[in-house]
Amino acid sequence: ADADADADADADADAGAAESGAGAPRPWPRSLLAKSELPYSQLMPSTSGTLALGAPRLVQRLAAEESSSVGVGPAAPGRQSRLGALRRERVSVPRGSLLGASERLLKQHAKSGALLEVTFAGESGSGNGVTAEFYSALALALQERAANAELHMWVGDAEADDGQGPHLNPGAGLFPAPIDPSAPTPTALLARFAFVGRLMGKALLDGYTLPLPLSSHALALAAHGRLGDEPAPAPIAAGGAEGGAPVPPAAAKALLAVYGHKGRTLLELAAFSRTRALLLAEGEAAQAEALRLPDGSKVEDYCLVFADAQSGVQLVPGGRELLVDAANATDYVQRMLDLLLHAGIARQMEACRAGLAEVIGQHAPRCMSAVELGALLCGAREVEWDETSLLQHLVPTHGFTRSSAPYRHLVAALLEMDQPERRAFVQFTTGCPHLPPTGLAALNPMLSVSLKHCPDGAESELPSASTCFHVLKMPAYTSKEALSERLGYAIANSKGLIDMS
Repeated sequence: ADADADADADADADAGAAESGAGAPRPWPRSLLAKSELPYSQLMPSTSGTLALGAPRLVQRLAAEESSSVGVGPAAPGRQSRLGALRRERVSVPRGSLLGASERLLKQHAKSGALLEVTFAGESGSGNGVTAEFYSALALALQERAANAELHMWVGDAEADDGQGPHLNPGAGLFPAPIDPSAPTPTALLARFAFVGRLMGKALLDGYTLPLPLSSHALALAAHGRLGDEPAPAPIAAGGAEGGAPVPPAAAKALLAVYGHKGRTLLELAAFSRTRALLLAEGEAAQAEALRLPDGSKVEDYCLVFADAQSGVQLVPGGRELLVDAANATDYVQRMLDLLLHAGIARQMEACRAGLAEVIGQHAPRCMSAVELGALLCGAREVEWDETSLLQHLVPTHGFTRSSAPYRHLVAALLEMDQPERRAFVQFTTGCPHLPPTGLAALNPMLSVSLKHCPDGAESELPSASTCFHVLKMPAYTSKEALSERLGYAIANSKGLIDMS
């Protein structure tokens, strides 16, 4: 095992050297983290995970921090970075066929060490803001209900998803939908999961937020191949084990978070089966016969069969005709757990891990917990700010100061926004609806607001934004109400427009 690990580390090192250019040093950061049992945040928290992605990205991060150390505008005299820049590759993708084109693009680009810069075909915008918009648009496309109904990527009946709107919105995040483990290989589905892995890897490598709301359980599977700290259970033998083992904690959490009522029912059946097996082992047949589920029902009252109602997968041959009763409930629970959390999603997550490894290697994801990976990759799903953070990290420039009335109106309007409005504002000004894990303070460049000159009067003009530089260009509105109305209108009508000046 040690030899294999060293071979993998050497392969990653050679790939990293190629990425850095001829004669570049071997990427010691990956080798260091591959041998460590600590998560990266305990080893080097200041690099925010860049250490795990290799030396070239660590150098890039240090150069970016140096050049932006004084906030908005050019670096201070004498602080120009002497560190080398990474090679960039500019590509163009059509919005009308975004998923298909991006799938082909990342398959070709997965092993490239260059920074990917994306433009949209037929549009003039370019730069970091447009590339951030690319990742945001792909995240939305991967959540479309219509696409999910066709390909069945994600659990569609997840808890807290009201089923409304064009996009899936599960409270616990997206989790892979199960497929029949014995069915032929679903080529299109596995190709899409491999694409998700490559997309995750490229966003991590290039430092972009991918606002795809993956559940922490899916992220743990992508990074480590298991739901939690405990290893995956052994394959289930035909007939199951009498009474069954307790459901592992990570599996129980995933069932409750992802499947809600269905998950609670399975856990109740598992507890019922264990109690019944103990009573029978102690010779208490009468008590075992009288045992009921928490709501007072018999197992048979639930009218369950050996098939998953949502996916339609039969757990055993003829399972749709085989009723679940007290005697076979253990076998049913174990087979359902295997379908929902293990064998039924194994091929999808293996494809995702393979795609992720194509871009950042096998070791980097293992250095991160699911929480760390989610924070680095997806950013903060909740956009949090208060007056203090806005005054500190929303910088007035080019015509505005912190004492300017329009600037104060903007701060007051932002404080009144609900979560959907805040995400829309962040999307409008940065190209991505999620902030980095540490909020406004982590934006690079910092978020700023500049005066937009309006010859015909401020009230007649809309604000615009430069997403590449995180600049809101705003007329000097005379009231908070006017500012809120015009800003809301601009955001609602700016879909697909970059740097609408």
